[in-house]
Amino acid sequence: MRWLKNIIKITISLLLISVLIYYSNPLKVYNTVKDMNICWVLVSLILLISTIVIFTMRIRVLVSALDKKVTFNKMLNYTTLAWAFGLFSPAKIGELYMVKPLKDEGLKIGESTAIFIIDKFTAILTHFIFSFIGLFYFAVFVQNIFIIILLSGIIIALGFVVLSKRGIGLIKKFFFKSITQKFEGFSKTFSYLKKEKKIYLMYNLILNILSLVLRSLVVFVLFISIGKYASIPLIAAITAITTLAALVPISLSGLGIRESFSVFLFGVRGYDVSTVTGIYLISSLIMYALAALLMPFLIRWSKISSKNNPRN
Repeated sequence: MRWLKNIIKITISLLLISVLIYYSNPLKVYNTVKDMNICWVLVSLILLISTIVIFTMRIRVLVSALDKKVTFNKMLNYTTLAWAFGLFSPAKIGELYMVKPLKDEGLKIGESTAIFIIDKFTAILTHFIFSFIGLFYFAVFVQNIFIIILLSGIIIALGFVVLSKRGIGLIKKFFFKSITQKFEGFSKTFSYLKKEKKIYLMYNLILNILSLVLRSLVVFVLFISIGKYASIPLIAAITAITTLAALVPISLSGLGIRESFSVFLFGVRGYDVSTVTGIYLISSLIMYALAALLMPFLIRWSKISSKNNPRN
């Protein structure tokens, strides 16, 4: 029945996008897209590619912390393919693809799974922090008191999950139940990194922040492409909030949810709905087009690389 669930999620994504375009006035959205400066659009593509490179560096830092060596080119191929798979799966769980090629490079399943989860939770924590800051853009003070208390509680709970043995047990039981048998060495790896390699965890956090900034710059440049302006802190806050909202696994990797929330939040700040809709549709189109273009080549490379790997 997995195929049926995927069809439902694709349908929800397409429905949300269609409703968003209809609500935003299709003609105005079209004019926004038509008026974009192609040079700035290409700059946004370069920035998007840069986020993939940063993703590679995030994973490579954690691999290096385990004293394992994987060439940058190989890691770039693994993470790019994982990123592409993530765009076509709920909550980007497709990024777990990287676990197998890392195993082929000499890491144990528990080690590679630990690397994936540590990076994912660091990314979520980064987005929570920026979302926390972003609340001041969208709510009056009285409302903020409740929301800040709620979000603070969530951040504390997240810290518990990431930093405690009991929290790791909850991860295994509730979030990755289907691959529990692959967690051999996970707790040991995480404890080792937490105690002996804290600096690498800090590097990973810094790279996650840089990744969020670069993704914000993609949107910033698209605003410039039509002669509009939006502050980078505002875009970063909205990006953080909508990324967390997109983790709800009811659509294709948050497609439709992310765009709708972004338009709503920019609308709260007084931006033209049609303009923002056009910008985010182009942003998503560039992202999915790049993934679809790269996937066939990377899958073929991955098969050849796996076949030639002496460990297989």
